[in-house]
Amino acid sequence: MRFQSFFFTCLGVALAQQALAATEGYELFYREAENGIDPYVSRLSVTSRYLRIDDMSEQPASGFMLFDAKTRTIYSVSHQDQSILVMKHFDYDAPTLSEKLVNENREMQDAPKIAGKQVFNYRVSLQDDVKNELCTSVQYVPGLLPEVGKILQAWQQVVSGNQVKILERTPEEYRTPCMLSDQVYNRGEYYAKGIAIQEWHSNGKQRVLQDFSKKQFDDSLFTLPENYERFTLDDTRPLQ
Repeated sequence: MRFQSFFFTCLGVALAQQALAATEGYELFYREAENGIDPYVSRLSVTSRYLRIDDMSEQPASGFMLFDAKTRTIYSVSHQDQSILVMKHFDYDAPTLSEKLVNENREMQDAPKIAGKQVFNYRVSLQDDVKNELCTSVQYVPGLLPEVGKILQAWQQVVSGNQVKILERTPEEYRTPCMLSDQVYNRGEYYAKGIAIQEWHSNGKQRVLQDFSKKQFDDSLFTLPENYERFTLDDTRPLQ
């Protein structure tokens, strides 16, 4: 599979080094694509504690995702159902999936620099004598927005734990080493290297960074509706 390089333009900006305050953070816009869905733009609002994700193609918005890094909990809010899916952190021990899974981290020497730094490509692939199957590919800039990368990695760890919890719902034939490494036991180590400017995953989901800027947020952006019913992946009944 050919993974086309993203032409990096207008992303070389000076980055502030100070820690994020409660309502100070970064706003990022990604162009995203998934199999069977029209491309859309998502907005990520990030502070030192929260990550909020909004689908900007929805007007009015049907909901949003909110991650609280302090409690390590993801909330998926649906305005239509007036409900909140609650996903808490879940610890697990990752098994050895396959000796044929190969991790690579290469400098992309032909890519333009961003903020004076060279772009790298983190890849996971399944390699044998028959084929070379790409599982994960992330292009990133080392040290770019470390505060954002920290929150995104913590988010991905919660996502991963909840995928492990419901893995038994996935038929055995679909649990390939590539699928498991990318979509289940994926702890997002690449986010600790630098913010992703382009991602591709084995389920066909991909996204490209369009823009980012420093932002002052109203605290209300990171609050949840008070009267919505709450449930978990294990329980369709409202949480008390």
